[in-house]
Amino acid sequence: MGKSLQIHGSCGKKIAKATGTLDPEKAYVLGLLHDIGRREGVHHMRHIIDGYNYAINLSYEQVAKISMTHSFPLKNINAVFGEWDCTREEFLFVEKYISEVKFDDYDKLIQLCDSLALPEGFCIIEKRCIDVAMRYDVNEYTVPK
Repeated sequence: MGKSLQIHGSCGKKIAKATGTLDPEKAYVLGLLHDIGRREGVHHMRHIIDGYNYAINLSYEQVAKISMTHSFPLKNINAVFGEWDCTREEFLFVEKYISEVKFDDYDKLIQLCDSLALPEGFCIIEKRCIDVAMRYDVNEYTVPK
């Protein structure tokens, strides 16, 4: 397991425990698996649909949901960093899914955890934002995100 995924899992577990309302073990597992679509190879936004399809085929609906929602803290299909490297039909499926899904506290938690880590370990959100901006540039969604 990659260090980055371990970081997301432990981050989710720690924050969930501190809330007193979220299940730390569930948050840990969701943090570990949110990028399960990366198992298909090096892709940009395609990894979310790959993760969704993989998890849904195993009947892991919460993992499938997290695979999709972790990249959308603004709940706006255009507010992503990275290219859409999927088919038009897959893009439209993601667009519809994100517009209709209701984010719960686990979705928001894993989005937060995704903003608090680099491959080397935990970091402040500002450092993660700079990392993303250097790799993908900035756009009108950078500040709101």
